[in-house]
Amino acid sequence: MARNTSEYFAQYYAENKDRISKRRKKLYHTDKEYRKSVLQASRDYREKKRSEKKKTAVKIPRRWVPLEFKVRGGTVRLFSVGFFALYLQRSIQSINYWESAKPHPLLPPTPYRNDQGFRYYTIEMMEVVRDICGDRKRMFPRRKAMYHAIRMRWKELGVPVNKKTLESALKATVIKKTTDQDGGVIIRGSQNKNTRVKVPRYRIPLEYKVQGGTILLFQVGFFALYLQRSIQSINYWEKSKPHPLLPKTPYRDERGFRYYTIEMMEVVKGVCGDRDRMFPRHKEMYYAIKEQWEELGVPTSKKTLESALKATVVKHKE
Repeated sequence: MARNTSEYFAQYYAENKDRISKRRKKLYHTDKEYRKSVLQASRDYREKKRSEKKKTAVKIPRRWVPLEFKVRGGTVRLFSVGFFALYLQRSIQSINYWESAKPHPLLPPTPYRNDQGFRYYTIEMMEVVRDICGDRKRMFPRRKAMYHAIRMRWKELGVPVNKKTLESALKATVIKKTTDQDGGVIIRGSQNKNTRVKVPRYRIPLEYKVQGGTILLFQVGFFALYLQRSIQSINYWEKSKPHPLLPKTPYRDERGFRYYTIEMMEVVKGVCGDRDRMFPRHKEMYYAIKEQWEELGVPTSKKTLESALKATVVKHKE
């Protein structure tokens, strides 16, 4: 019945659209109460749309989200080539060139490649390349030795460099890890016991179980890398006077180490954009970031890591 009623009114409006429109316009200009109700309805509609937009979850680019697979010895996290480029502070075009350089390629192809051609790397594989590249602007020297040095190190870490597909590579992957006194993760080679790759602590995410699931927390060093800024810049944003630009993260341990989720970092990146510095420098930036963090479920009022984790709830996308 309701359906027939709505169809009736829709048909009636279509047939009498001009007459109804003229009557509404006349009332709008002559009746103050009617005009006031129309303006209020318009404001309510816009506010409703803005609130719906605020509730929209932060969209994280695919390259920042690691894929997790269970393999022999534990779980392996694979990051995309976009994350690899960020890790090395280079561009994806540079990595493509290194793989296809002539007469000799500089970078071995990763065995973790799916059917769509997407390339994936572990943190340890990336650290090997970074260790060999150093902080140079380009990979040097350009000769076979670099290609074979990286491939050999990958192989010693247990990476199945001979595999061509993601499925076969995962079946042949074995994880062997130990932790040193500094908190860095040391990856011991499966073939050469003396081969070790120490991954800096700030590049290793900490995993915690919270209400609704699991979260990954990255240190402030990775946050700086994510924004392509410096840690000094982040420190300045938090202590800027007369008004700070960046809210303090609630994930802060007893030693003062600060941690952030990928979603929190993406919010800051979205507000900052690709500018060389955070701009404009006023209160609105601080509150905009804090408000979006709270909408994500980040307990911004907490002061310690333990209390923040207890108050954290993972919101799954519908």
